[in-house]
Amino acid sequence: MTVQTEKKTREETEEAILEMLRMMITKTKAEIENERKAREGTEETLLGLLEDTCNKLTNAGQIHQ
Repeated sequence: MTVQTEKKTREETEEAILEMLRMMITKTKAEIENERKAREGTEETLLGLLEDTCNKLTNAGQIHQ
């Protein structure tokens, strides 16, 4: 192999590695965002259930008074 061929091969390999890293970063960021949205949805659901339960307990307490 000539020096120029080795340099070109190395540059192509570096570019391929960088592109793979970019793709991995993009995919990881998307997965993190999806997990965050799922967690926020779950939190909203749980808070809604807690609020409903508190309201029912409050109403039940008012009926018995």
